[in-house]
Amino acid sequence: MEETFSERIWFIGLQGSYGRNEANASSDIDMVVILDELHTEDYSLAILSGSPKSFIISLLHQNYQDSIGIG
Repeated sequence: MEETFSERIWFIGLQGSYGRNEANASSDIDMVVILDELHTEDYSLAILSGSPKSFIISLLHQNYQDSIGIG
């Protein structure tokens, strides 16, 4: 993630059980990543960098919200 988006990253944090310090052996890791801007090519970069599907879905969701003015 950092290698792909480097200086464009404003914040990386944990959410869910890890963010609340309640994780156990079966917990997944939920991350939030905030970029300075969202560009169309970010989808391809995320896929090529091996980013989790949830990250790519978040990019799509944010782009949709921005397009209809609720982001």
